Formats: sequence, structure tokens, C-alpha cells
Amino acid sequence: MKFTKSTLVCLATLLVVLLVACTSKKEETKSPGLEEAVSTAVDAYLYGYPLITFDIARMQQTNVAVADAEHAPMGQMIRMRTYPAVDNHCCAAPNADTLYTEAWLDVSKEPWILGIPDMGSRYYIIPMLDGNSEVFSVASPATTGNKAQTYAITGPGKKALAEETRRWRRMAGLIEKLLATEA
Repeated sequence: MKFTKSTLVCLATLLVVLLVACTSKKEETKSPGLEEAVSTAVDAYLYGYPLITFDIARMQQTNVAVADAEHAPMGQMIRMRTYPAVDNHCCAAPNADTLYTEAWLDVSKEPWILGIPDMGSRYYIIPMLDGNSEVFSVASPATTGNKAQTYAITGPGKKALAEETRRWRRMAGLIEKLLATEA
């Protein structure tokens, strides 16, 4: 399994913080006590954990040469056209009436254009996540309506071509959830 530069940097930072917190020599100034060392380690874990788990999920879903029902290379859509099985952990909580489409995007060199057609009366939701797995934008009937939409998902320092969605990280993820049953 290949680690990205950001994952390795995060792991190295976490290791350095833990080593400094646990092995600092006694100097004239008061060295951190056990409580401060534990607090620093907890902060490092809380900051690093989402970065690592998000990147591991990306690696597990994109570590293929050709797309299949649950995996696709970076920059290609993972189109799940059957309902997720009980043991499928592609999503935090897969729904029994929802079809999923996912994509992992590298936006470091150029923007990715996401086009959403007119969805009519069908319910959908497309959260867009950054490299910290934080939602930075959501397309849905409640937030953006059902009409056709275009998004330019850009990396740091890039100008968006359409609806502006800039991220400081070079990775982005999309998860489309489409209600497959009519009420």
C-alpha cells in the first residue's frame, strides 16, 4: 500500500510531537508533566486520525487499475448500481434505498469539473469532502435546488471556473447519494 506525502508528513509530525512530549530533558525551565504530555499526545491524535483514516479509505478504494462496482482509480467514478451489502463499509452508514457514486480527486494540478444534471423531483445529496474528511460544500435539493449545476473543485491557490469551491488540501472526495425508490 502506497502512502501519500501528506500521510507521511502527518505520521512524522505525530511521531515528533509524541517523542518530544515523552522524552524532553529536564532543563532549568519546568518540563512538561504527565498531564501536559498526555494532552499533547491526545491533540496530535485528534488532528492526525482523520487525515490518516481518510487517506487509508482513499487508498483502499482507488488501488485498482480498472474500475469495478466498489473501486476505481483516482479521478474515476465508483458507480455502485446495487444496494450496498450488509458487510459493505464503503460509507459510514449505507442506506437500504440509496445508490452511491463516489470519486477521489487529486486537485493539485488542475480543477475537476462536476456537472449535475437537472434532477427533477428525485432526491439526491452530494457532499464534497476535503482531505480532512470535512464537508466543504453540499449539492442537494435543500441547498442548491434540483436544476442543473456545475462546480469547479480546485486545489490550493487555484481560481475556480464555476461555483467556487477552493480547498487548501490537494485531495477531495465526492459521495453522491441518490434515492432509488419513489415515495
